[in-house]
Amino acid sequence: MKNEIKIQGLCFRCEHRAKHLDSKKQYQPRCECGMIESSVCCCYMYQPVKPVVTKIHSNYKKHPRFGPWMMSAREVGIGLLDGKIAVIDLKKGKACLYWVPNKK
Repeated sequence: MKNEIKIQGLCFRCEHRAKHLDSKKQYQPRCECGMIESSVCCCYMYQPVKPVVTKIHSNYKKHPRFGPWMMSAREVGIGLLDGKIAVIDLKKGKACLYWVPNKK
């Protein structure tokens, strides 16, 4: 039997929802962004969540960064990616949105 994942709710994977959950000011560009118990299946404001920039925790520098789970270094979040959204056009009207880092 084929294991198929159907993604319907965009809110749980959206940067606007993440900002709402992180914000003390209750950032909410749409009403749905703040309705954390539900999610919409289509949205005109959808953005993928920004990737987190990490570094290795100072106590784990001798460990491999992405080794086996018990032996690997521990990551510490230090910020969010500064970038812009890009689009990959797939076949049959499908697309994939992703973040590209700004060049510094």
